[in-house]
Amino acid sequence: MPAVFGIQDAHRILSDIEKQVGVPIFEIPTMPPSIPGLRLKETFESNLPAKSVRRFFQKRVLGVQMEEEGFVVEIGDTSPETIIKTKGVVLASGRFLGKGLFADRKKIRESIFNLPVHQPEQRTEWHRYEFLDPAGHPVNKAGLETDDVFRPLGPSGNIAHDRLFAAGSILAHQDWIRQKCGSGLAIASAYAAVNAFLDYNES
Repeated sequence: MPAVFGIQDAHRILSDIEKQVGVPIFEIPTMPPSIPGLRLKETFESNLPAKSVRRFFQKRVLGVQMEEEGFVVEIGDTSPETIIKTKGVVLASGRFLGKGLFADRKKIRESIFNLPVHQPEQRTEWHRYEFLDPAGHPVNKAGLETDDVFRPLGPSGNIAHDRLFAAGSILAHQDWIRQKCGSGLAIASAYAAVNAFLDYNES
């Protein structure tokens, strides 16, 4: 079913309908903003403050300084409003719509740390001739290359920073658009990146 069972008590409503029709039912998210996304946002807004998590919804990262022991991050709209000092960063800024990647007439750039982006050598190689080519388009696999624990690689091919990690659609060599695995990619890679940071912090 389309995800139309409301923002609150959706699980109870779904269970009730399953009992009435006698078959399992699962929801399929619709186009953004989807109801599951709104449910998740409401859950974050309700529960994260109790865990001492500060939220900056509708704000952007305007600048970052990398230091040996961590990062200094500027947050705001058009000018810095908040300065955050942190031991680590999980970069989950998305691709083009999320503005994690920016494309000009010649190449694709990562917009916060200016990290190297894996991409076709020429812009003429970004897309295949057929829009619905079964192999997909090479530009959809552009993104950040990482080591085994999701730390992005810098220009030299070594990790950019010991405490910088990446997750989600900004990762290279995946084509979530064609494979329909965007949510799974985001959740699994974020889980792995956070655990890798915790492991590093404890070592």
